[in-house]
Amino acid sequence: MAFLCLCCEKLEVPNPGDFQYPLSLSVLSKQSVAELTWSEATVSTFEEYIILRSTEKIPDSPTPEVTGSTAIIARIDERTVRMFKDSNLPIIDTIYYKVYARIAGRLLMSPTVSYAQNLHIIPARADIVEHVPSKHTLVAFDRGTQQIFVYDYKTREFLASRLLQQLNFPMIRADIASDEILVNENSISQLLSYSTLNVKQTIQNNFSRNAEYLNGWIYLTRGQFPYGFALYRRSDLGLKDELTTLQTDWRGFSVRPDASDVNKATIYDFSLTGSARYIQNNTNLELDLVNSEVLSGGAILVAMHPQRAEFVITNTGIIVDGNLEIIHTLENGTTGFSFFTYSPDGSKLIGLSFQNSAAIRVYDVENDYAFLEEFVMSNQISPISLFADDDNAYLVSLVFLTSSTQTLVTTVEY
Repeated sequence: MAFLCLCCEKLEVPNPGDFQYPLSLSVLSKQSVAELTWSEATVSTFEEYIILRSTEKIPDSPTPEVTGSTAIIARIDERTVRMFKDSNLPIIDTIYYKVYARIAGRLLMSPTVSYAQNLHIIPARADIVEHVPSKHTLVAFDRGTQQIFVYDYKTREFLASRLLQQLNFPMIRADIASDEILVNENSISQLLSYSTLNVKQTIQNNFSRNAEYLNGWIYLTRGQFPYGFALYRRSDLGLKDELTTLQTDWRGFSVRPDASDVNKATIYDFSLTGSARYIQNNTNLELDLVNSEVLSGGAILVAMHPQRAEFVITNTGIIVDGNLEIIHTLENGTTGFSFFTYSPDGSKLIGLSFQNSAAIRVYDVENDYAFLEEFVMSNQISPISLFADDDNAYLVSLVFLTSSTQTLVTTVEY
């Protein structure tokens, strides 16, 4: 028994007041997350680890000093836990960390370690954002400068920019198959070249609330009674068909094109008071299925599984299958979300929730949407868009820096 006790008392505890570093600390960058690891306090009288973060260098002190910009961001009472992921990062170039271990009422410390953020700042205000997955780009609109721009978020460079005046909150949709961008606000639609952003055509249409532009077809919901679902063909801009199945405003929909025929598609139309499924056969729309079930939640947020007919459809995380039947509800409906996106392979669902602060939450789709991990975001951001590629989730947010509002892209390995 004496031998076992001696083996677990390996950490040398300095005398009070000795500024030594019995704990080591390292901080690595995991995209936009700081990953802290430290040496284990291998003594039987361990009580807790205390993690400090600051925007200024943290001085050595016998006890943690919570003053100025220095704050305790975590307390961990499991001795073998030696890693912490900090995603709630201040928007500043350099951050400092220090870890303390409380042992029998005494405190051991690590050195202060600096962490240089590689902040991904877009020097523009992206009030509206459309993600183009195949191009790794964002098509965005800056309300302040009235500029629409195409931005490559992999190379961090602007590819094109153009002035579009007299717009407030336009709807932007990109159809790469047509090399075009549809910009719509109220009853005016403009069709722009994706490559150059030159305006190719301006058209008047009946007021649309929501739209998709795919494979040369424009799908839209009306913003006026009876709130029809309409189909237009880009080549002649003619209205081809319209259904008034769900006579409700502010709804969302998803279009799943036929794998072998771009002139065919299945459309899923969702509202809080009912859902519908339509079949597109060239210029014709046919009502295929209606479900009049009233859904809980305050808003429609549609995200489509990339591999199969499965959708998240409300801000409370209700998930339905291709037959419009509820198959799951995230967190039993107790968590509200602002955005959803699936990983490209469909294995993960990523949502942005707002509880005490904004947080990216990741779910395992194949394991009945079991919760996997949460990344708390900075409280200095105003989120605008969420999307994912094969490796990362990306949160696009507005952030006020010095004297102007700019755009921050936060990257998280999910």
